[in-house]
Amino acid sequence: MKPSKPTTKPYTRRSESYKAEALKQTVFEYIETDYNRVRLHSANDYQSPVAFEAAIYQKLAS
Repeated sequence: MKPSKPTTKPYTRRSESYKAEALKQTVFEYIETDYNRVRLHSANDYQSPVAFEAAIYQKLAS
């Protein structure tokens, strides 16, 4: 078995604070780029925020 290198497992040789910060950044990116833009909201008549915003602009334009 070959010993692992830092390039193959980038989070294994980092400090705990670096791991926590990297995890926070990853979760933030997921929430802001995927989850909040895609998931349906009951307040938006079960549309995604992007679709709801597009419908508002379409109503304003007509």
